[in-house]
Amino acid sequence: MAIYRILQNAAFDPERIELVAKAYEDTLRSLNLVDRSDPLTELIAKQIFEAAQRGERDPDRLRQAAITSLGLTVPVAAKEVESDATGHPTVLIVEDDDAFAYAASRHFQKLGYSTIVASGSLSALQQLERQTVDVVITDVRLKDGEPQGVALARMIRNRDSAMPVLLVTGYPEMVEREQQLPGQVFIKPVELDALAGVVKASLVRSVA
Repeated sequence: MAIYRILQNAAFDPERIELVAKAYEDTLRSLNLVDRSDPLTELIAKQIFEAAQRGERDPDRLRQAAITSLGLTVPVAAKEVESDATGHPTVLIVEDDDAFAYAASRHFQKLGYSTIVASGSLSALQQLERQTVDVVITDVRLKDGEPQGVALARMIRNRDSAMPVLLVTGYPEMVEREQQLPGQVFIKPVELDALAGVVKASLVRSVA
């Protein structure tokens, strides 16, 4: 959670936050660094953040700056590492509407899922660093000053391209102008049984 903790207090606009997060995830992936508790992740986060503070905005150059500064070597071929999840599937619900977050969380718990609720995009990213999540449901409109739901979904898919992400919104105009959405969209008021059906199907596809 190194980079997301740093970004929580950074005076960066949402676009810059997304770029820095991409550089961080790309760096861990290129180094085949899957243990996010490794102290090296903290050093990488600091190097990327410092380069971003100096004005660098290109994710590739941010990644290269961190690798070079720390004297790291990129493996010739990084192996995919699959997590062996046990227990109930976990749904991360990113929602700043307390009523909807509570209703959705309770609904999925009754269906046998474990749930985590985050009120914003940066806290959601920190939750993804702390524990295993199987599917993400995010509102499109989140609190100001942080990446909104569509940007968050892109960040999550960049972190893990196989992660199912579903978008919910009461403002359909916010997604109409998007060219390529990183997940299926549900317009509020959302039928929770229908949402749960898509969650179940997405988990089956991700395992297949």
